[in-house]
Amino acid sequence: MLAASPIFLVLVKSGIEDISYFIQNINYVGAQGGDLQKIFNELLNWYSLFPNKILALLVVILVTFLNYKKSDLYSWSLLLLPILAYDYSAKLDIQQSLKFINNYIVFFPLLFLLHFRDKVVRKLFILIFIPSLFAGLTFIWSSSNGFYAAGLGFFPASLALSYIIVHLIHNRKTAIQSKQWLSILLPSIIIVLLIFMQNSVYRDEPIKELTAKVEFGPYKGLYTTKEKRDFLQTFSTDILSFSKHKSIFFYSHIPGGYLFSTSKPAGNTLWVFTYTKDFSVYSDYFYDYPKPEVVFRMKFMIAEDFLPITYQKDNVLNQFINNQYNIIHSNQYYDVLIENK
Repeated sequence: MLAASPIFLVLVKSGIEDISYFIQNINYVGAQGGDLQKIFNELLNWYSLFPNKILALLVVILVTFLNYKKSDLYSWSLLLLPILAYDYSAKLDIQQSLKFINNYIVFFPLLFLLHFRDKVVRKLFILIFIPSLFAGLTFIWSSSNGFYAAGLGFFPASLALSYIIVHLIHNRKTAIQSKQWLSILLPSIIIVLLIFMQNSVYRDEPIKELTAKVEFGPYKGLYTTKEKRDFLQTFSTDILSFSKHKSIFFYSHIPGGYLFSTSKPAGNTLWVFTYTKDFSVYSDYFYDYPKPEVVFRMKFMIAEDFLPITYQKDNVLNQFINNQYNIIHSNQYYDVLIENK
């Protein structure tokens, strides 16, 4: 409560309208999220996407049996767990590494049940797996990516699971040389799988196609496709030509535009797909407060590709912009508008 008091004082001073606008922004997280039903649905999705289900079940039975028999093969059987977590039939994409982590940590409870008397296993389960599980479920609830985003929360658990496997191998009564080889093999398998999965980049083309280096702006030094590099150059040049204006507004789906400009942002600078279906939160705000002096209206959303944006006739924000602004520059990527005088 004390930590939040400075924010509360600032909001009270700014006025009830700004408080309402602030709450609308905060509520967007819930709009992306859902309820317990969403978590349940995403867990079902997780199960449906889990690769090699029958084989995984057989390996779980095998691991349990070999541990019960205290067989020397038990240590080798543990190496099958990361191998089974990888979906070899799926198309390579950026989500593969997250799916791998999600699938891999499924085996954590198994090893906990088999070795709950082991102090190291118990500590890692309580201190890392359980918090990581809650973090993953939070991502499932709060992110529109659901199941895939859960891998970000589960990542600490995947590291702890790998450590447990190496720990169990070292504590097994097998030859020292075998322990060394097995301990090296596990991280090697995971590293190879992860490298194999990094062919893709989030919201861009595969790495081999990212050959154009960005030489300017906030993304300077990054590599992308030639088409996107050319877009960024045009985008940056046009924004700089309107730098004399005091405020600027970008829509839709390009909050990164504010990084190119020194003008005051007139819109949300976070990645937000939509507040309402017609973006009326913006038009309502602009009716009551100073309107942006210059507007960039995007014709494409920049993701893996250039995805065309269609503005519906009932889009209140677009109607507001059309009524209050004139187009002074246009290209294949966006329109630039300034306020009617």
